Amino acid sequence: LCLEAGLSLTPLGDVAIIDLEQAARTPLRDGFSLALAAPGSDAAPLLALARLWRDHRRCGAGGVGIGPATVPGLGRNICAVLRWNGGLAGFAVILQGARGEAWAIDRTVLDPSLVDTLGMDVLLGALVEGLCAAGRSVGVRDVSLGLTPAPAIDDDPLAAAWRRLPPALYGLGDLLPDPQAQRTFKARFATRFEPHYLACPGGWALPEILLDVTTLIERGPDR
Repeated sequence: LCLEAGLSLTPLGDVAIIDLEQAARTPLRDGFSLALAAPGSDAAPLLALARLWRDHRRCGAGGVGIGPATVPGLGRNICAVLRWNGGLAGFAVILQGARGEAWAIDRTVLDPSLVDTLGMDVLLGALVEGLCAAGRSVGVRDVSLGLTPAPAIDDDPLAAAWRRLPPALYGLGDLLPDPQAQRTFKARFATRFEPHYLACPGGWALPEILLDVTTLIERGPDR
């Protein structure tokens, strides 16, 4: 239908989906705990951590930022709140699908001091494992970790344009900017990768459309 309408199909990458019925029930590492915060819960500590994380990322290598410190959707969605030895270690805004049976990780924020001491892989692993356990407890079947660059993206004639896109287009893209590191991390959780495409007018309109999409993602629904 898209082709008949004169649109071109451009691969965006693969969406990484964890099937909770197939994924291993891995207990959280000692010291970690995860709880779900209902929409409208006290967000002050989370916003404070988001500002700290934003400033840390802007001062880091490459000057990468995570967008507004307001964290779009924080007041209207469930948050998965990760704690380490009782202290706030990070959180992720969770988007819910139809009937609440599917979740997707949206914005993710971590404590930069714990990233330095424990490592990004440990913190993200604990967040995902805790989220899977919490999802099972309320009847969730699938957890999406977002888009992942396809292995063959370097063969795409627009590969240079892809690399210039803001990382918000890809789930965890501002945390794991290396495409292979993203795929390796997400594959740890009995993940299936589903290819997704963008249907749009072809030619030079594509880079502008992709930049518009990522701009909307960064601004969020509140702005």
